[in-house]
Amino acid sequence: LGFISQNLSNVTASDVADFCGYSYTYFSEIFKNSMHVNFRDYLLRARINEAEKLLLTTDTDITDIALSTGFSTASHFIKQFKTVKGTTPTKFRIQAKKLQDT
Repeated sequence: LGFISQNLSNVTASDVADFCGYSYTYFSEIFKNSMHVNFRDYLLRARINEAEKLLLTTDTDITDIALSTGFSTASHFIKQFKTVKGTTPTKFRIQAKKLQDT
């Protein structure tokens, strides 16, 4: 998990499998059994969580956050963020700032 966290913006399941010395298939099976979620879903949530931290602690624009957390485009990031968090990154940031100001 540390390797994933350190390489969040460009890591793949194959990279992690190689790092662990496992085949892709064996790694995927072990990961899902251990984490109760497949690698792709875990990685998406980890990237969204990192983006959430950046939205809360920086004024970095959405495109830069998207790219720095491993999303290929801002539009893909916004769509995935909304799916996971139920709101867009911009609305999330605005709402969080409102809560901090109260």
